[in-house]
Formats: sequence, C-alpha cells, structure tokens
Amino acid sequence: MTFPQEYADPSGEVYIQGNLFQNVGPFETSGYIYDALDLTYNSWGRFAVNKDDVQNAFFDFTFDPWTHAAIVLTPSKTTPVAVGSNLSIDVIGVLKNITTATFTLEYDPDMFEFVGITDATTEFSPAPYGLITQTPGQVKFDGWAFPAVSSPTEAGTLLYRLTLKALKAGDSLVSINP
Repeated sequence: MTFPQEYADPSGEVYIQGNLFQNVGPFETSGYIYDALDLTYNSWGRFAVNKDDVQNAFFDFTFDPWTHAAIVLTPSKTTPVAVGSNLSIDVIGVLKNITTATFTLEYDPDMFEFVGITDATTEFSPAPYGLITQTPGQVKFDGWAFPAVSSPTEAGTLLYRLTLKALKAGDSLVSINP
C-alpha cells in the first residue's frame, strides 16, 4: 500500500485498522510520514505474521495484535461415500483475535441428509438463535466471544463436526458461504 501524495502528510494520529491485506509485501508509505502508524487489528492474509511481513526499512509500525480468520473443511473420507453411509466433516477455524464468527455451510439436500453436529466448540457464545442452526441444505454457525479467540497454532480450532448421510450417488459439494 502506498499513500497518495495528497494524504502523505496527515496531521494528528493515523489509524489503519480492520483491513484485509493479502499477498502484499512490507507496508509501503510515502517518505512524508515521520511517525509510526497504528496498524493493529488488520488481517495480513495469514495466521502467523512477523515484523518483516509488515514493516519497511524506514519506520516501525505497531501491527500486533492482528486478526486472521479462515474456515477449513476436512472430510473424514476422501473417497466416494456409499449411498446410505455417513460422511463427517470437521469444520476448523484458523483464528487470530476473532470476536465474532458467522458463516454458512451449504450442501445439496437432494444428495445429503443432515444427521447431526458433534464436538461443538465452547470458545464462542451463541447468537440469539443458537450457535449452530440447521435448515435443509444449510448449517449456519453464528457466535461471538469476548475476549477474542485465537487458535493455538496454524492447525486451527475444531468448531464442530458435521455429519451428513449420502442419499444418492453422484458428485456434490459442501461449500462455505460467508
């Protein structure tokens, strides 16, 4: 990111927060900015971030704490599921300083029948309608946390295990709809 010339000499304090910077190198600034910038609570596109990912050679920026959120689906089987058999999918959150998480898994209800949810996390408190709600073809996760939740490692945190039953043969996807 490079500041345009007209914004290169701001007065007062500058906060650059709540942004997603993905696939960028060290933060670039115009030579007109002499003070350190507050870059806390930005996402840098990955779980682990270090000083060299964010800062340039001229200025020290405050970037810690940062945020990161990614959802990973890990199926119990990578081979076709026989009709009438169950498929379990671990829904893993790779989280760094996250206070709310809302996303929906979608599947074809003609191909799969919802069986159940197990191993639901206790890291998040449920939104008013529940932490995990299900309608045919959709499973919605909606929770909040204070203080913020962080996974212990890049491997993530199990949010819940979804079990579906195969109703007929064919190809079908389970996808994330943010």
